[in-house]
Amino acid sequence: MMNTDHPCRKECMKILEEYGTPAHVIAHCEAVADTALRLGRALDDMGYRKPDGKTLDLGLIEAAGLLHDIARTHERHWDVAADMLCEKGLIKEAEIIRTHMHYPRFSDVSDINETDLVCLGDRLVIEDKYAGVEKRIEYIINKEMKKGRSVPREKLDSVKGEISRFTKALEEILGRDLEDICR
Repeated sequence: MMNTDHPCRKECMKILEEYGTPAHVIAHCEAVADTALRLGRALDDMGYRKPDGKTLDLGLIEAAGLLHDIARTHERHWDVAADMLCEKGLIKEAEIIRTHMHYPRFSDVSDINETDLVCLGDRLVIEDKYAGVEKRIEYIINKEMKKGRSVPREKLDSVKGEISRFTKALEEILGRDLEDICR
């Protein structure tokens, strides 16, 4: 059951459109939200509870996923988006969005939270399609090369290792491949 403390999909779409978010970015946001929600629902279906005994807030996952790149056409889009959402009173969404580009470390699987799932969703999607970790890393490298920038190999290896660690642990507790859940 979705929490009503967060804007629903229709309200998020209205916010994205009012802000002038490009259609291709909106499609990406929808894919990230859908991927994160599939994972959240899979955890919910198996009875997962956070350490405080609460279930994952699927409404927060959906809203943060839908709004995470609302300001992607701006420099430091994560801060621009978070500041704008704070002004709208969407504090929890803003917290997730502010960290989504530089999420340092996913939680242990015994402590999975909404931020983990939104950030993972963003790291598994290319534009508007689920792609998985390998293809996403390759996409980032190519995108940066086209811009004439290089990505330090050790940073990419670290990010890839962190995502792989988390996804393997998640697959273990879910008993299924993420690809089966997310595609």
